[in-house]
Amino acid sequence: MLSFTGTLSSTLGDFPAFFLPPNPIVPATPPSIAPAIDLGFLLNIGDSLSLSGPIYAWDDPFEVGTWTVTITAINAVPEPATALLLMGALGGLALTRRRYAQTNPLG
Repeated sequence: MLSFTGTLSSTLGDFPAFFLPPNPIVPATPPSIAPAIDLGFLLNIGDSLSLSGPIYAWDDPFEVGTWTVTITAINAVPEPATALLLMGALGGLALTRRRYAQTNPLG
């Protein structure tokens, strides 16, 4: 299970602006810190979630835009170079062990 939480804030001219969760209760004064927005969680590879909400700026406060986030879980596949590096390291260990066994037959 993957879980996502994020915060976003900015300024719009001289006024602080915050990305708020969907259907917010908008305070009369700007928050002292950007509110955390729980984006949700993904259970399976290939699942996706999408969430959007308003962007508010504080002079009065008023809505100045919207934000949208879409996240899709993908199956991580190692790069071919990673496999080659692992095989080279294992081969080097085997070669070192073999040389050690030849120089120290009782060891």
